[in-house]
Amino acid sequence: MIFKSFVIANVFLFLVSSCSLNATSANSSIVGMRYVNECKNFIESRTSETISQNIDTAYVEIFKKGSVVAFTEGSVGTFGERDKGYKQHWACGFLRNELVYVTAPMQEPIWDLKLEEIFENYELDVKELLFNKEKGEFKYCCEQLFSPDNIKKHNPDF
Repeated sequence: MIFKSFVIANVFLFLVSSCSLNATSANSSIVGMRYVNECKNFIESRTSETISQNIDTAYVEIFKKGSVVAFTEGSVGTFGERDKGYKQHWACGFLRNELVYVTAPMQEPIWDLKLEEIFENYELDVKELLFNKEKGEFKYCCEQLFSPDNIKKHNPDF
């Protein structure tokens, strides 16, 4: 009887912990999608342009105090092989859910609160989410802990 109760309790704990892991991934994808949409909408409203058809990927990096969204053409190489034509187009930074910068490579930022607080700390665990564009909309793909080693692993010649 005691053994049966022990087994039932452990199965229950396993199921609860599995649900928690799935809920965490689901929450990350929802939060990440919100950042992707907010960044995309801000860019389109400030530039009067739609996000380029060439942009097919959005990466969201979630830090302890903030997040960064990067819109790219092609894969950067952290989730798989880097695309030869990889190009970053836009990046948005969020500190405690507030949009604090929007920039594109080699251009002046279109939004910059010039914060002194740095939230992009790659020395701590950073969750990286991947969103791929399908039929004109970004869709959640997957997530992992960010690591420069992922680029080396998927791209040994890089």
